[in-house]
Amino acid sequence: MTKIRGRVKELWLDFLYDIAGGFLQAVALHCFIDSIDIAPGGATGLAILLNRFTSLPIGILTFAVNVPLLIAAWIYLGKGRTIKTLKTVAVLTVILDFIITPYVPVYTGDKMVSCIFGGVLMGASLAVVFMRGSTTEVPAPYADGDGSDADGYGDHRRIHGGVRKYRIRSLRPY
Repeated sequence: MTKIRGRVKELWLDFLYDIAGGFLQAVALHCFIDSIDIAPGGATGLAILLNRFTSLPIGILTFAVNVPLLIAAWIYLGKGRTIKTLKTVAVLTVILDFIITPYVPVYTGDKMVSCIFGGVLMGASLAVVFMRGSTTEVPAPYADGDGSDADGYGDHRRIHGGVRKYRIRSLRPY
C-alpha cells in the first residue's frame, strides 16, 4: 500500500512540475519569443516556423512535430522516458494553446529585452521539467538513470536533485 501511495505522490509531483514548467515555457514562447519572430531550436522552433506557414497553434504543432520523434524514442529508448515526455508535451500544449495564448498579452517592447526574458523563462522551464526526469522533446538516450554506459552515450552519475554530470563519449579515447 505504501508503494502505491509513493507512486501516486511521484505522479502528482511530476504533474505539478510539468504544469510549472509548461506555464513558464508557454509564457516565454507566446509573450516573448514568438512575437519577435525567433525560432528556438528543437521541436518548438520547428513548430514556430510551421505556424508561419499554416497559422495552426504553436502548441498543437509542437505536439505534432514530437509524435514521430516519440515513436522512434519508444522503439529505441523504451517506454518509461517516452511516456514522461509525452505527458510533459501534452501539458505544454494545453497550457500554451488554451490558457496562455487566449488570455495573456504579448510583450511589444524592445526586441533585446524580449530575447533575454524569453531565454531566461525557457531555461527556467526546462530546469523545472528536467528536475523530475522529463523533457519537452524527445528523451535523451543517456537519461536512463542506471549509471551504466551500456547505451554508449557517455558516463553519468547522480550529483543531487536530478542534476547529472555528463562526460561525452566522443571526448574519451576508445
